[in-house]
Amino acid sequence: SPTYLDHDAPASLPRGPQATLDYMETFLKNNPNLSITIQDIIVQDSKAAVRLNFAGLDEFDEPAEKSANIILHLNDENQFTERWSCYEG
Repeated sequence: SPTYLDHDAPASLPRGPQATLDYMETFLKNNPNLSITIQDIIVQDSKAAVRLNFAGLDEFDEPAEKSANIILHLNDENQFTERWSCYEG
């Protein structure tokens, strides 16, 4: 939605989908060896839960892996309005 809010984004990032798209584009360009595997997606009413794994290289070019759990809230038009996440690893 136009008022999309990513609760885990840097504080300087403005609200809205374009800011998140720009941030993710930069993140992916800076991590060209990154692989993302979606483990689960569960949708119920106005919420979606996603469990995924990130694999790539750390700042020392050593293999690294993290897991993430993401909760998304959707409005009546099925647009994402808010996002929360928790990272492990």
